[in-house]
Amino acid sequence: MSVQGISTDDSLSLTDCLPLKGSGHILSKTRNRKVAVYLASFNVVHISEPDTEGTVQILKRSLIEKGLLDDTNTAMTLLKQVAFLPLAIIQAAAYINKNLIELSDYIELLQIDNKTLVCMADVAWIYAGQGRWSEAEELGLQVLEIREQILGPEHPETLAAMASLATTRYELGKWKDSQAMREQVLEIQKRERGPAHPVTVNSMSDLARSYSKLD
Repeated sequence: MSVQGISTDDSLSLTDCLPLKGSGHILSKTRNRKVAVYLASFNVVHISEPDTEGTVQILKRSLIEKGLLDDTNTAMTLLKQVAFLPLAIIQAAAYINKNLIELSDYIELLQIDNKTLVCMADVAWIYAGQGRWSEAEELGLQVLEIREQILGPEHPETLAAMASLATTRYELGKWKDSQAMREQVLEIQKRERGPAHPVTVNSMSDLARSYSKLD
């Protein structure tokens, strides 16, 4: 991998880059249940299928050019790209309306940005594993800002970026900043997933650690 002039040794295993401290969580996503159980044992969270018809209606109401929905396959691809989240759908439609572009153009924009963001997030992760927290913070902030702009503030990937940045700032001793970000993540997760969801519970645990530093 090489991002902004930063290279890593190809012989380096990804596990060598995992953060060793216990102040955060590692989240992996897969469609293969066997892989999920192998990696996480019983800590597997199943994501239920979305209400596709309802989200199609949200997209239809939000678009000025209704004819864009004639290509149902492209419309469904767009909805999958934004994880069927109403706020992300509305934000996508607003961008499409403003820039007079096709649904396929927006999908391409998402895919290009996502590849760049994944690389940036990976480098930030490696920095964190090496204890280079200031550099991890700089990259993590860039990832968060772009995800908020493209995906919206409540998209799962945006929340993951915010939680990761909060952990980085916690390690830097910026406990008030970390607390504020973790409170924001928890508030959204409670609303979207419910208070008993494992991801929400993990966020509660992270926030409790932030509170302990301010007592």
